[in-house]
Amino acid sequence: MGIARLFERFRPSDPISVKQIEDIFLYLEEELEDLFLELKKHNIEILVGASGSFETFYTLVNNLEVSETECDLDANSSDITLNDYHMLYQKLVKSTLKERKKMKGLEPMRVEMIVLASIFVEFILKKYNFKLVLRSNFALKEGAVYKALKNRN
Repeated sequence: MGIARLFERFRPSDPISVKQIEDIFLYLEEELEDLFLELKKHNIEILVGASGSFETFYTLVNNLEVSETECDLDANSSDITLNDYHMLYQKLVKSTLKERKKMKGLEPMRVEMIVLASIFVEFILKKYNFKLVLRSNFALKEGAVYKALKNRN
């Protein structure tokens, strides 16, 4: 499920309405039912996000410029506290497009979709009791390449 798909389906107002957020939560509840059945089978405590939205959440929470989030070679990930994330979520869902365009650390290409991305993550956090959110310094494609190379040897 991609954020672009949510954007096309819901066409959020500016700022997004409480009713639209509720409708998105209901949609996610139906669409992600299998995910939550699987999560219940395992003792997963950490939500790990890679690239894109999670990098943006990290820059916004830490009041950084985009260039300041370049991978720290000494760390594989950076945490985002649940409290910091929830505060950021509230800020994003109340913001207008014009306000988001002025936010330090928010790349222009993410200005429209970051609200929906934050709603998606907020839903996941509310639905399942994660203890921590991590932003991986590596993208999913890097993990796929690593796995493919490892399997060749």
